[in-house]
Amino acid sequence: MLTQLVLTLCASRFLVSSHLLFTGSIIPSSKHLALSMIRSIPQQEMVAVAELGSGTGAITRYIAQVDAKQVLLFEQNSRMRQRLEQAYPAFQCHHNALQLREVLDQSGISQLDCIWSGLPFFNFAQSVRTALLEQILLSLKPGGWFKEAEGYGLALPLKIHINH
Repeated sequence: MLTQLVLTLCASRFLVSSHLLFTGSIIPSSKHLALSMIRSIPQQEMVAVAELGSGTGAITRYIAQVDAKQVLLFEQNSRMRQRLEQAYPAFQCHHNALQLREVLDQSGISQLDCIWSGLPFFNFAQSVRTALLEQILLSLKPGGWFKEAEGYGLALPLKIHINH
Protein backbone atom coordinates (compact mmCIF):
# COMPACT_ATOMS: atom_id res chain seq x y z
CA MET A 1 0.00 0.00 0.00
CA LEU A 2 2.77 2.43 0.94
CA THR A 3 4.62 1.52 -2.27
CA GLN A 4 1.54 2.39 -4.33
CA LEU A 5 1.20 5.70 -2.50
CA VAL A 6 4.83 6.59 -3.17
CA LEU A 7 4.54 5.59 -6.84
CA THR A 8 1.35 7.62 -7.21
CA LEU A 9 2.99 10.64 -5.57
CA CYS A 10 6.05 10.37 -7.81
CA ALA A 11 4.04 9.88 -11.00
CA SER A 12 1.63 12.72 -10.25
CA ARG A 13 4.43 15.13 -9.35
CA PHE A 14 6.36 14.11 -12.46
CA LEU A 15 3.41 14.67 -14.77
CA VAL A 16 2.09 17.96 -13.37
CA SER A 17 5.30 19.60 -12.20
CA SER A 18 6.38 22.84 -13.79
CA HIS A 19 9.88 21.64 -12.85
CA LEU A 20 9.72 18.51 -14.98
CA LEU A 21 13.41 18.69 -15.79
CA PHE A 22 14.32 18.49 -12.10
CA THR A 23 12.54 15.20 -11.52
CA GLY A 24 14.82 12.27 -12.24
CA SER A 25 12.30 9.45 -12.45
CA ILE A 26 8.64 8.71 -12.05
CA ILE A 27 9.51 5.78 -9.76
CA PRO A 28 11.79 5.76 -6.71
CA SER A 29 15.27 4.26 -6.88
CA SER A 30 15.30 0.52 -6.33
CA LYS A 31 16.49 -1.09 -3.12
CA HIS A 32 19.27 -2.75 -5.13
CA LEU A 33 20.52 0.58 -6.52
CA ALA A 34 20.31 2.26 -3.12
CA LEU A 35 22.22 -0.53 -1.38
CA SER A 36 24.89 -0.66 -4.07
CA MET A 37 25.39 3.10 -3.83
CA ILE A 38 25.83 2.94 -0.05
CA ARG A 39 27.92 -0.23 0.09
CA SER A 40 30.35 0.87 -2.62
CA ILE A 41 31.77 3.59 -0.36
CA PRO A 42 34.05 2.82 2.63
CA GLN A 43 32.05 3.96 5.65
CA GLN A 44 34.58 4.00 8.44
CA GLU A 45 34.85 7.33 10.20
CA MET A 46 32.14 9.20 8.29
CA VAL A 47 31.57 12.50 10.07
CA ALA A 48 29.50 14.54 7.60
CA VAL A 49 27.72 13.34 4.47
CA ALA A 50 25.16 14.72 2.03
CA GLU A 51 22.58 13.41 -0.40
CA LEU A 52 21.63 15.55 -3.39
CA GLY A 53 18.20 14.91 -4.87
CA SER A 54 16.87 12.86 -1.96
CA GLY A 55 13.41 12.45 -3.54
CA THR A 56 11.31 9.80 -1.80
CA GLY A 57 14.15 8.75 0.49
CA ALA A 58 14.95 5.47 -1.26
CA ILE A 59 18.68 6.05 -0.75
CA THR A 60 18.22 8.14 2.40
CA ARG A 61 16.90 5.15 4.36
CA TYR A 62 20.27 3.45 3.87
CA ILE A 63 22.26 6.60 4.56
CA ALA A 64 20.46 6.62 7.92
CA GLN A 65 22.27 3.36 8.70
CA VAL A 66 25.69 4.93 8.08
CA ASP A 67 27.27 6.09 11.30
CA ALA A 68 27.68 9.74 10.27
CA LYS A 69 27.35 12.51 12.83
CA GLN A 70 25.85 15.01 10.36
CA VAL A 71 23.64 14.27 7.35
CA LEU A 72 22.46 16.94 4.92
CA LEU A 73 19.65 16.22 2.47
CA PHE A 74 18.86 18.36 -0.57
CA GLU A 75 15.50 18.06 -2.31
CA GLN A 76 13.90 20.73 -4.45
CA ASN A 77 10.36 19.30 -4.39
CA SER A 78 8.72 20.82 -1.30
CA ARG A 79 6.30 17.94 -0.74
CA MET A 80 9.06 15.35 -0.86
CA ARG A 81 11.32 17.52 1.30
CA GLN A 82 8.56 17.81 3.92
CA ARG A 83 8.21 14.00 4.01
CA LEU A 84 11.97 13.66 4.42
CA GLU A 85 11.94 16.16 7.30
CA GLN A 86 9.22 14.12 9.02
CA ALA A 87 10.91 10.77 8.42
CA TYR A 88 14.45 11.94 9.32
CA PRO A 89 14.17 14.70 11.92
CA ALA A 90 17.86 14.41 12.86
CA PHE A 91 18.93 15.26 9.31
CA GLN A 92 19.14 18.79 7.92
CA CYS A 93 16.91 19.21 4.86
CA HIS A 94 17.61 21.91 2.30
CA HIS A 95 16.06 23.08 -0.95
CA ASN A 96 18.88 23.78 -3.39
CA ALA A 97 21.97 21.64 -4.02
CA LEU A 98 23.55 24.63 -5.77
CA GLN A 99 23.86 26.12 -2.27
CA LEU A 100 25.77 23.12 -0.88
CA ARG A 101 28.91 25.06 0.06
CA GLU A 102 26.86 27.89 1.61
CA VAL A 103 24.86 25.39 3.70
CA LEU A 104 28.07 23.73 4.90
CA ASP A 105 29.48 27.09 5.97
CA GLN A 106 26.26 28.01 7.81
CA SER A 107 26.22 24.59 9.50
CA GLY A 108 29.84 24.81 10.65
CA ILE A 109 30.86 21.85 8.47
CA SER A 110 34.22 22.34 6.77
CA GLN A 111 34.05 19.42 4.34
CA LEU A 112 32.07 16.26 3.61
CA ASP A 113 33.30 12.68 3.71
CA CYS A 114 30.83 11.57 1.06
CA ILE A 115 28.15 12.92 -1.25
CA TRP A 116 25.52 10.62 -2.75
CA SER A 117 23.50 12.01 -5.63
CA GLY A 118 20.22 11.06 -7.20
CA LEU A 119 20.09 14.25 -9.27
CA PRO A 120 19.19 13.90 -12.95
CA PHE A 121 22.39 15.62 -14.15
CA PHE A 122 21.67 15.13 -17.84
CA ASN A 123 18.32 16.91 -17.50
CA PHE A 124 20.15 20.08 -16.47
CA ALA A 125 21.73 22.72 -18.67
CA GLN A 126 25.52 22.47 -18.94
CA SER A 127 25.90 25.59 -16.77
CA VAL A 128 23.89 23.96 -13.96
CA ARG A 129 25.86 20.69 -14.23
CA THR A 130 29.10 22.65 -14.05
CA ALA A 131 27.91 24.66 -11.02
CA LEU A 132 26.80 21.47 -9.23
CA LEU A 133 30.12 19.74 -9.86
CA GLU A 134 31.97 22.83 -8.59
CA GLN A 135 29.88 22.74 -5.41
CA ILE A 136 30.63 19.04 -4.99
CA LEU A 137 34.38 19.45 -5.51
CA LEU A 138 34.54 22.42 -3.12
CA SER A 139 32.63 20.45 -0.48
CA LEU A 140 34.43 17.11 -0.40
CA LYS A 141 37.38 16.61 1.90
CA PRO A 142 40.64 15.25 0.47
CA GLY A 143 39.99 11.53 -0.02
CA GLY A 144 36.21 12.16 0.00
CA TRP A 145 33.76 10.23 -2.16
CA PHE A 146 31.12 11.25 -4.68
CA LYS A 147 28.64 8.56 -5.74
CA GLU A 148 26.13 9.35 -8.47
CA ALA A 149 23.40 7.18 -9.95
CA GLU A 150 22.17 8.32 -13.33
CA GLY A 151 19.17 6.39 -14.54
CA TYR A 152 19.12 7.07 -18.25
CA GLY A 153 21.09 4.16 -19.65
CA LEU A 154 23.74 6.44 -21.17
CA ALA A 155 25.81 6.73 -18.02
CA LEU A 156 26.68 3.98 -15.61
CA PRO A 157 26.63 4.76 -11.89
CA LEU A 158 29.58 7.02 -11.24
CA LYS A 159 31.86 6.79 -8.23
CA ILE A 160 34.68 9.28 -7.83
CA HIS A 161 37.31 9.29 -5.11
CA ILE A 162 38.60 12.85 -4.77
CA ASN A 163 42.26 13.40 -3.99
CA HIS A 164 43.12 17.09 -3.66
